Amino acid sequence: MKIFQNIQIKPLYDVEELLYVLQNAEDYVIKADGVMPDLNMAEAILKEKPPGTQEFQKIVLGIYYKDQIIGFFDLILDYPNQSTMHIGLLLIVKTYRAKGFGTLLINELKDIASFLGYKKLRAAIIEENKSVEKFWLKSGFTAAGIIKEFEGKNNRSSCGIYECVIQ
Repeated sequence: MKIFQNIQIKPLYDVEELLYVLQNAEDYVIKADGVMPDLNMAEAILKEKPPGTQEFQKIVLGIYYKDQIIGFFDLILDYPNQSTMHIGLLLIVKTYRAKGFGTLLINELKDIASFLGYKKLRAAIIEENKSVEKFWLKSGFTAAGIIKEFEGKNNRSSCGIYECVIQ
C-alpha cells in the first residue's frame, strides 16, 4: 500500500528490521521497558497480543521510506470490541520523527478503518511518553478517560487510552 511518494506500508515479519527500528528509537524503548532493545523484545512485538484476542487480529506493519525501514506499527483488529481498531504501538526512528510521517500514517489509517467499517481508532499513551499526547490530539484523538496498567520488560506504569471517532 502506498500512502505518499517514496513511502510504503507493508507487513513486517523480519525480526532484524524490527530490531533496527527499536534500536534507533531506543528513547521510547527505555521509557516503556526500562532496558535497551534486544532480539527477544523484537520477537515479542511480533507475537504478543492482548488477552482474549486471536492471532489473526494482530497485524504488524513496517513503514518504509525509499525502501529503508523507518518505523512500524501494530494493529489489533476488533479490539476491545468489533467497532474499534487499536493501534498497539506506532514507533518511528528518531531521525524521521516530526517530518509528517506519523500524520500521513494516521490519516491513511482513518480511511482504511472507515472502509473496513470500524467506528473508532484507539491508542494508548504510557505515562512516561506523555510528550506524544500533542501528536495524538492533533490527529483527532481525545482522551477516553480510561487508565490502564502497563507493564514493560523492566517497568510498571499506567497508560491513558485515546480514541478517534471515524467519520
